[in-house]
Amino acid sequence: MANEAAGSQVEELTRHIVGEGIDLGEVASYVASISYAKYQATANSADIDDAIQSAVISVSETSEHSLVVKRLYVLGMMLEERFERTDSMEDLEKAVEISHRVIGSIPENHPDRAAYLTSLGSRLRIRYERIGDIVDLEEAIQALQQSVNLTLEGHDRTARLNDLANMFSLRYQRKGETRDLEEAIRLARYLVDSTLEDDPNRAAILNNLGNKLASRFERTGEMHDLEDAIRMIQQAVDSTMDDRNRALWLNNLGNNLVRRYERTRNMQDLDDAMKALQQVLDLTPESHQNRAAYLNNLGLAFEKRYKQTAEIQDLEEAVRVTRKAVDSTPEDHPSRVAWLNNFGVLLVNRYEATEEARYLEEAIQVAQKAVDLTPEDHPQRAAWLNNLGNHLSRRYEITGETGMLEAAIRIAQQAVDLTPESQADRAVSLSNLGDMLESRYKRTGEVRDLEESIRMAEQAVHSIPSDHPDLADLSYTLQRRFKVKDERPNTLIYGYKPLDPFKHEIRLLNLLPAASGDVIACSLFHASLDDNPQYAALSYVWGDTKDKHTILLDGTPFTVTRNLEIVLRRMRSRNLTQPLWVDAVCINQNDVVEKGHQIQNMRSIYQKAFAVFGWLGEADADTHLAMRLIEAIGSEEVGVDTALDASATRADIGDISPNEKDDLDSDFWKAVVKLLKRPYWRRGWIVQELAVAQPANILLGCGTYWTPWLFLVTTASKRVRLLRQGQASAILGDTGGGYETTASIVLAFHTKGHLSIGELLRHSRNHHTTEPHDRLYAFLGLMNDRDRSAFPPDYSKPISQLSAELVKHAIEVEGNLDALHMYRTHMHQTPSWVPQITTPMSGEDSWHLLDTEYCASGGTQAVVGFSTDLGTITIRGFTVDTIASCEGPFDSKEVLFTKLLCTQEFQDAALSAMMSQGQPDTFEGMEEIIWRTLVADRAWDLLSLESSSFRDMYRLISSRSQKLAEMDTAGVDINELMKYLAVDVLPYVMGTEAALLGRCFATTRGGRIATAPPATRNGDLLCVLYGGSVVHVLREEEDHYILVGEAYVYDLMNGQAIQAYQSGESELQEQDFTIW
Repeated sequence: MANEAAGSQVEELTRHIVGEGIDLGEVASYVASISYAKYQATANSADIDDAIQSAVISVSETSEHSLVVKRLYVLGMMLEERFERTDSMEDLEKAVEISHRVIGSIPENHPDRAAYLTSLGSRLRIRYERIGDIVDLEEAIQALQQSVNLTLEGHDRTARLNDLANMFSLRYQRKGETRDLEEAIRLARYLVDSTLEDDPNRAAILNNLGNKLASRFERTGEMHDLEDAIRMIQQAVDSTMDDRNRALWLNNLGNNLVRRYERTRNMQDLDDAMKALQQVLDLTPESHQNRAAYLNNLGLAFEKRYKQTAEIQDLEEAVRVTRKAVDSTPEDHPSRVAWLNNFGVLLVNRYEATEEARYLEEAIQVAQKAVDLTPEDHPQRAAWLNNLGNHLSRRYEITGETGMLEAAIRIAQQAVDLTPESQADRAVSLSNLGDMLESRYKRTGEVRDLEESIRMAEQAVHSIPSDHPDLADLSYTLQRRFKVKDERPNTLIYGYKPLDPFKHEIRLLNLLPAASGDVIACSLFHASLDDNPQYAALSYVWGDTKDKHTILLDGTPFTVTRNLEIVLRRMRSRNLTQPLWVDAVCINQNDVVEKGHQIQNMRSIYQKAFAVFGWLGEADADTHLAMRLIEAIGSEEVGVDTALDASATRADIGDISPNEKDDLDSDFWKAVVKLLKRPYWRRGWIVQELAVAQPANILLGCGTYWTPWLFLVTTASKRVRLLRQGQASAILGDTGGGYETTASIVLAFHTKGHLSIGELLRHSRNHHTTEPHDRLYAFLGLMNDRDRSAFPPDYSKPISQLSAELVKHAIEVEGNLDALHMYRTHMHQTPSWVPQITTPMSGEDSWHLLDTEYCASGGTQAVVGFSTDLGTITIRGFTVDTIASCEGPFDSKEVLFTKLLCTQEFQDAALSAMMSQGQPDTFEGMEEIIWRTLVADRAWDLLSLESSSFRDMYRLISSRSQKLAEMDTAGVDINELMKYLAVDVLPYVMGTEAALLGRCFATTRGGRIATAPPATRNGDLLCVLYGGSVVHVLREEEDHYILVGEAYVYDLMNGQAIQAYQSGESELQEQDFTIW
């Protein structure tokens, strides 16, 4: 229809000008040229559309062969230009088809054959870059070679040789054959040498030679190639003012400066690179087809700077721009795999910075996708495999899943096998594979893995350039592994005598007296718990397991962590005469059967100890302030000195004024908060050790200071009282780290005598353990007999199986679905309903909705079934609504607070959703839904909120956000701003942080709003499932559902959907959801 309209327009125009008997082909060609000229002047897309429509008519209405060829050529040129604007593959396909048609219709000696071959080569190259079909690139090279052979010396030959050199370079990038790269460099050097200084194409020729030299540097590591590359491209930049070309040259310059920084670690190179790459984006329109590549390159530069400076904003910016690059690139674009690979690396960095396992899970998925999309013969496949192997290895370090380590080693071996021996990057792949083999050696003790890891390190050292900054680290690794091999026999010398499990035997440790600087010397002996031996038990954090120190155990060298060596030294300095029980020494850690038996004795071990010494670590500059305040408040409120050991050093209370005791902004309280955030409180085993011990028998130590556990409990309780009084402007959102979770479990255990498996899952998710299985086994002693007997310690069981069995048991015993949501992350390549129990939640995570008392299913019992292999779970329930839009997740306090300061955005999204369904009737009703949703209808401390005061706080924040929108806040520290703005609205701000941090804000098709899990997408389902305390977010797949997480939805949290279904007031349909 468009062509008919254009044809009518042409006919009417020509009749008006010259009357009847016109040549429609000629006039259409004329109209096309006019429209095309307008397009070039205005960039109006309508003009290029008109030009193409007229050009099509000019071809169809032309009979003379020579004119048909010329007009086809013009049409192809216009289609190619529109493709560059719109990225429409249909236009590119038509342009390629036209090129083939033109060349097929002219004789071999046609004067324009070289030009037509050049156009064909160019279009095939573009299609190759877009689709990745190597056949297109091969044909493009053939076409360009023919074109060059037909072209005499002169301007056109220079341009065509330049294009041919670029295509050889492209084929090298794809196939990795050195001869292509060398031919590309040869042609590029010829062009530079034969081009005059004032030639307008010289800048492009210099840039291209620079790129090819940089590629050779990447392969060989020869610095002179990189230096020449930077010099060439800098000349191109300096001689180019045209925005489009200047952006391209600047991009290449920035990338090569980053390469030089990686080699020299000269920060000036990195700073210059980031300036250049930022200029590139400033010069490039949002719609430009190269913008995604430029975003990716800037993201890489931010990541390099983050690695150097550890500034988290650099990492956040790297993630943001690289995610934008991925999202703005079509799924089938061949460059997208590179962006995916880079994005995966950034996600791992983000995991390391936040300890939020979902980032590592996403990184593995992204890296796997990059590998899957990369052809087997692609030279970058080895790099993608290397990164995927690294991510899986990191996952193993967290979870201890041997399957992850085996997969990592297999993939890393593929990366090494695919990397040519002459390639500089081979050292990286060798080093990574060696690290993984060393990890397996540590797990299994297989000497061949250690020897193979040494061989990998040797090859890495020999293959890396002598001036490379990583050479020192690789050499150290090699030396360290040789040392491990040399010392290996000594680590196995100490022979543990077997314990008799039927007598409930344990080992006890005697600290032998010695001078303060002497090595720690101990002796071990057996004792039966049935005989009530006198001993003290040590409660401590193992610390970095790689930081080893040697003690003497019955005269034999024995390695322990530095943290344990320090606390044993502290104990010896106090002339402790009673035996000690210390898990790392008293249990044979290499005997999994013995470990299982001893874990079952742990409750008795700490219950029967006459004292439990909790070691928080060495003191820092303000520990004495914390201890002074704890002593002051404890002695005042407990009233009885429960000190176990007169030789313990106690803090001198001194003069602490009543105001200082009640002012959370004081240095005393800040020091206490630091004490409550120590790693000790996040260790899983600590919970059981403190819970089962007699409270009055626990003494906590930090450096040389010791204080009763009950004193600390009293002090921490006072802090909570002060927080609830709203006195927390200086420590906005500060929850005291892992102490509060530990203390809450201890209190619950003392109240009930045991905890259900559901309660332990809820309470324990913030704690760390060295062994992944200990995420469960560390808490066995707190369970009732039924739950404890269901999980005899078995360290050989795959952690994914243990997790699935744990959830199944909890659901069947308790009749609810709470166990599905105790952990936010799920294991890679395992069912979505199986939580990642081995990874503790980050301190930045908000509380779970399950921490509160919702009742979305109206108190009903879960109706569930499990497949035999625990692959799927089937749950009965209802689909209530569907996600329409989603913003977030809000991954940091800064991001969330910034959003909160713009409350109007929340309001606009919520009001738009609600009003689309005609609900509620009044603005006050809408406002209540919004402010309650933003805090999930709970106060920050999970107690019931005062509705009138929270509503008023929300209104105050809303009014301030409107004023703030009118101000320039650039460069303002968001935390400082929040401290000022949140003084009288602090409970609401903290409530929002608790409910939304790490989560999304969503609207639904049914006019609702919700706080939703971080992975929520548009189209996800909001479901109420029998036995569920919360609303479940499910994602429908082809033959099953995926569990995305839990949601708060204002009118669904108290059984409303179930009541409406049972009363017949709704059209909800009951169904069974099979969830993988």
